Amino acid sequence: MESQDVDVASLFSTCTFVCEPSTTASVANAAKVSSSSTLMIDSFYLDSAGRVQVFLPLRLKFASREELDKVLELGCIHPMPSNWSSSSDNGPPATNASYSVSVEARVKMTFGASEAVMVTVESVSIESSSISDTDETILCLNVRSDLRVVKQGDIVSSVAGVKLNFEVSAILTKVQATR
Repeated sequence: MESQDVDVASLFSTCTFVCEPSTTASVANAAKVSSSSTLMIDSFYLDSAGRVQVFLPLRLKFASREELDKVLELGCIHPMPSNWSSSSDNGPPATNASYSVSVEARVKMTFGASEAVMVTVESVSIESSSISDTDETILCLNVRSDLRVVKQGDIVSSVAGVKLNFEVSAILTKVQATR
């Protein structure tokens, strides 16, 4: 089991994690990616309670398709890619996976002359995953982030000139077995 731990950690640590604007027209114009992989969004819906729901197009690029398949066969990505099937003789991924992949987000919101706005990340979840149609070494993740926005005790009433900057991280966690 110790050998499997080292293999999983090394597979995951060598993959590249990037934010990438969606190719769909509704999102492509709203998202820009800086060289530091921070996703900047300047078009989003803010409800009357100050909640914002943003979908982040993220990608994990592995060195080879075999490495991606090894990670997927561990069953640590939830939900599993819609366009993937196990190529191993072991069948579908284990449901009692000892690893889990999650996404963490830090958000900075500004408006006007870069005045900071208080933002709380309420949740981050992987809504769907798929293997890229153009590069089979890339796992595409559609991640939803729920935020609450507050400015000096008052809910921001207009999103005109407001910008969201996301810093995201993919985290591989070893899950402890429960008895």
